[in-house]
Amino acid sequence: MEETSNSINRFLITIASFARELNTAKNTVDISKAIEKVMGRFFSIESSLTAMYKDDEWQVIRLDDGFPISETDMENYYSLALERKSPSFFPLNDSDYLVILPSVKSGRLLSTFFGYVGENEKGFTQEFETMFGFFSFYSGIVLENLDLLNEVKDAAKVQEQLRVYFEMMLNSLDEGICVLDSSGEFVFKNKKYREIDPGDAVVEQIKRISAETFAQNTGQAVEMEFDGVFYSFNSVILTDDDQVLLRLEDITNTKELERMKKIDQMKTEFIANISHELRTPLSAIKAYSETINDSVESLDPATLKEFMGTIIDQSDHLTFLLDQLLDFSRMERKDLNLEKSNFNIIELIKKAKESNKEKYEQHSVEIELKLPEEAVMVNADEKRIKQVLINLISNAVKYSNKEMDEKKVVVSLETEGDEVTIAVKDNGLGIEESELDKIFNKFYRIDSSLTYEVEGTGLGLAICREIIHEHGKEITVESSPGEGSVFSFKLDKAGD
Repeated sequence: MEETSNSINRFLITIASFARELNTAKNTVDISKAIEKVMGRFFSIESSLTAMYKDDEWQVIRLDDGFPISETDMENYYSLALERKSPSFFPLNDSDYLVILPSVKSGRLLSTFFGYVGENEKGFTQEFETMFGFFSFYSGIVLENLDLLNEVKDAAKVQEQLRVYFEMMLNSLDEGICVLDSSGEFVFKNKKYREIDPGDAVVEQIKRISAETFAQNTGQAVEMEFDGVFYSFNSVILTDDDQVLLRLEDITNTKELERMKKIDQMKTEFIANISHELRTPLSAIKAYSETINDSVESLDPATLKEFMGTIIDQSDHLTFLLDQLLDFSRMERKDLNLEKSNFNIIELIKKAKESNKEKYEQHSVEIELKLPEEAVMVNADEKRIKQVLINLISNAVKYSNKEMDEKKVVVSLETEGDEVTIAVKDNGLGIEESELDKIFNKFYRIDSSLTYEVEGTGLGLAICREIIHEHGKEITVESSPGEGSVFSFKLDKAGD
């Protein structure tokens, strides 16, 4: 796609430059020089000959010193140009070439440029053939109109025809094209641009990109979203002119397809994760139950109690996973109803810590509570807020930095006016800035090696956000890679 974009930019710049050269042409020699100048961008033309074909005769009008082909030998190439009436690239020997570019209008040969190329490493590609075809047609238009100009002295007509043709070519493109001058004013908009009819915010972005293109003296490529519509911006400076050409394309459908593919991928990963998460406790329950069933008479009471404890723990974990799936189902149906009451949030935080005791001891993470000594009453759904606290503390523990000697999670509470703010801070791995706006999305798990090491369904934070939203509040996150994260949310204090 980038190669195609570069080819379009190169094509537009070259055609625009050639058109400007022809606009100042007053005779066939000027046209010959313009052709040689623009073709010099692609080949090293050492010398050239230009001849007009009129009244069935060839007349040389421009001949460089050192042109290697004799007048007699040129007869063959004259015949070739007259026969083909199209650009040709003719080898003279193993290393030398002759570029033949006729100026043709309505099938009538007017003149032909013959350029001698000492060595050519690029070859005569399809791109060159297309571009030189435009040169042939443009120069033919100018030559014909110069003949008219000699009769009617109407130079404006030549420029207008070139402008109309150039505009027709740009209007045929399926991309919005606009040209801005160095002051940021629009000097041209093609048909597709007018159909897109970008809003004020998009127009301001176009002007910023144009100014940046002038400032850096290089093209810009930007993708941005405006009110749900994604645009691609590509700019380039027009050669020898204080103008910027910018291509505007609506890529919303492409972005939507990418988004749907990403969702499908996340769903697939979610199914794999939840299957693994469910299989682990079920396998443990089955294994311990079979052992008890097969060896109940030989097991001592302590071992039997240990086995039963494991079965209970794994059953609780399985219940937790199933509750998450049920909560997700309710969330999708917008049926996550709350049962609000007044309760002491301090005691609830302590219970949430205790619920994670096995996990933080297993990971050697210290849990510190920075809480007021007196009770703080809030009005909320106690069960749901406990669910949020357990999840945030659990995540802080799970994503602790294994390489640190002191792994720590701090749960704090502050009161201000009619609200309390609860924060869960860790000194773990942290989160990249590009991931911060995605971690609350359903199914989303940060794409790293930890994704496969840490248990989870990718639903916990999405459910937490929904619970806090149902309370009319927001859950926020601040994080830096290597420095840890802080998750916080507010709740209303209970009324007197």
